[in-house]
Amino acid sequence: MALCLDAPDVSSKFAAEGTAAHKLCEIGLKAGVTDVGLCDKKSIDGFEVTEEMVESVNIYLETIKADLEKKYSKVEVEKQFKLTTNIWGTVDAVLVVGDKAYVYDFKYGAGVVVEVEDNPQLMIYALGAIKRRTKVKTVDLVIVQPRHTAVQGM
Repeated sequence: MALCLDAPDVSSKFAAEGTAAHKLCEIGLKAGVTDVGLCDKKSIDGFEVTEEMVESVNIYLETIKADLEKKYSKVEVEKQFKLTTNIWGTVDAVLVVGDKAYVYDFKYGAGVVVEVEDNPQLMIYALGAIKRRTKVKTVDLVIVQPRHTAVQGM
């Protein structure tokens, strides 16, 4: 950790594009839509909202909407939590029913498929969901990675 203190905070264009896609997800979830193409956003943080981005975000929104209709009454979007000084995060979406939480993570990257099973980031998100609600006993983790045309869940 000490070696990282002086390292520059550099982001790539791919990370910035992913952040823009996440913001579009947030806009769609908060608006309660399953087609962000109707939101008339042309760009977010300097990134063009392309047809591919709209299609990818719509898959994410449709996945959550389908689950909302089956199980849930409310979705929380971009919920921040802090477990320790060095362990914190922002859950893309979390749904809680009774003593069960459902954590959704949107992955816009096209390089490597991100696996759900034994995923350290999702485990931290699960702990964050539990910490926010003391009644939560179990957590289902879902990665929506539409640029790999697969929805994974565990």
